[in-house]
Amino acid sequence: AAAFHEEQKELATGDAADPLTLAWQHLQGIMNSDASREQIAHDAQEAIEEVQASYEADYVMGCEDKQSKFCGYSYQCPFCGKFFSTIEDRARKDYIASGKANMVYKDLVIIDGFIPSGHESTDAALAANCAAEGSKFWEYHDALFQNQGAENAGGFNDAMLLNLARTLDLSEKDFSDCLDSHIELPVVQSESSKAGQAGVQATPTLSVNGL
Repeated sequence: AAAFHEEQKELATGDAADPLTLAWQHLQGIMNSDASREQIAHDAQEAIEEVQASYEADYVMGCEDKQSKFCGYSYQCPFCGKFFSTIEDRARKDYIASGKANMVYKDLVIIDGFIPSGHESTDAALAANCAAEGSKFWEYHDALFQNQGAENAGGFNDAMLLNLARTLDLSEKDFSDCLDSHIELPVVQSESSKAGQAGVQATPTLSVNGL
């Protein structure tokens, strides 16, 4: 999987790349390699599993088979912070904890586009996805909103994001490697693109059963 990760890192700085495109490019490289048939088969299977994981990256709180769903988008925007401390908090207590509904979180990076050289919403989304690799997405999600500052004012810098990971007892090396590589960027970009295609143009957005 290391070669696949490197290709994602190299492509992450360019236009948004769909995980399927990345996987296809990687598979082409595998087929043209000088490795044994067994190694090619092994590497190809790994690549397929990587892209499947990318498309299944929704983070769900509550019973996944529930029909009622709350969908939230984005970090850093002040309205999202307000949503987190009011509506989301009440939804967790009144609906999710009681088993009436579940909550799905999807990334939608908007604010970075409003500010020259803005990147902190993206960085926060990458960090949350990296925390998910350590099975602590929701804990990190909460920590981001609890420590949210002004928009693109330097609050979500690498040191701060790493410190949040430490407070949650995430592996510092694994988290840093993930964040520095931008390996989760194609996933964040893909989710943002899908949201735009669905007509979502503002954060936060709350959708109940797709409405």
